Amino acid sequence: AAIDEGIVVGGGCSLLRLSLKIDKVKETLGTEEEK
Repeated sequence: AAIDEGIVVGGGCSLLRLSLKIDKVKETLGTEEEK
């Protein structure tokens, strides 16, 4: 029913998933300023 009304998993879930990967992303950055 929620999908029929256009209610789907939103920004909070995406933010949570990305927050778990931020350390790996930081490792790929070159300088301290980029981090």
